[in-house]
Amino acid sequence: MRDGVISVVVVEDEVHSRRYLCELLSQEEGVSVAGAAENGCQALDLIRASQPDLVFLDIQMPGMDGFEVIEAFGADRMPPVVFVTAHGEHAIRAFEFEAVDYLRKPYHRDRLRAALERVRRRLGRGGQAVGKWLARIVVRRESGAIAFIPVADILRIESANKYVVVRTAAESFVVRNTMQGLAAQLDPAEFIRIHRCMIVRKRSIRGATPLFHGDYLISLEDGSEITLSRTWRDAFFEQMNW
Repeated sequence: MRDGVISVVVVEDEVHSRRYLCELLSQEEGVSVAGAAENGCQALDLIRASQPDLVFLDIQMPGMDGFEVIEAFGADRMPPVVFVTAHGEHAIRAFEFEAVDYLRKPYHRDRLRAALERVRRRLGRGGQAVGKWLARIVVRRESGAIAFIPVADILRIESANKYVVVRTAAESFVVRNTMQGLAAQLDPAEFIRIHRCMIVRKRSIRGATPLFHGDYLISLEDGSEITLSRTWRDAFFEQMNW
């Protein structure tokens, strides 16, 4: 964000909706539309080329949907996103991707301005994110109810194929995300990656016992033990200041 102006890319496959959203954005003070794309492939090229502060991203598009655009670009490198859709059933997954906001079509000026205000609060001087680290994670309980889990309650995160398992002292939740994506959003002062498939809260680590061939056995406060390989060893001890 330069001189208080938010650079925006619009990704919308429906031509009239795309033009209308671009028109609304162009009328907003402090907003500059860097470009518009009609499909996922165009979106990837445009985002890479223009490096916008914000992407308005349609969820349902032919070929590559909005979620797939983020996965292809890299969740850890993707600019902040406001999802747009004509349907409400995608809200849970949108929040799992840590979207700034979620707009329903047809677009309304007041609702659009509220989304832009959220973006401005997230972006600070020089375009640096304010409160860039996750404060909570959206999960769905077995009952189907939506819950917001404070990151402060998380003890560790484990990889499970295309999902991750988030563990607190009381419960475990399966979340649709990647280890790489979550690692980029967690405060490194609080969390550390000790394995390709494991992120743990630093304060939950109780000790490290040397094993053979340079490996270590990490003991956690809940009594579990995890092997720290040589690949992650040096970074682990440096970050733990041991």
